[in-house]
Amino acid sequence: MSDHSISKLYGGRPRKTYGADRVCAARGCTTRLSAYNKNEHCWTHFQPVPRPARIPAPSGQ
Repeated sequence: MSDHSISKLYGGRPRKTYGADRVCAARGCTTRLSAYNKNEHCWTHFQPVPRPARIPAPSGQ
């Protein structure tokens, strides 16, 4: 039984896919991307967007 069959049995949605036969967008890279990878680059060339650090709220004591 595939993952899609199991998720449909339990009322879940099938995983979103982003196309088959995609290749990393970095120049000269021939890495094939997974259909489930929403990024245009492979792990080696992916550069995450920096986000500000989260500061915890005071505990109230």
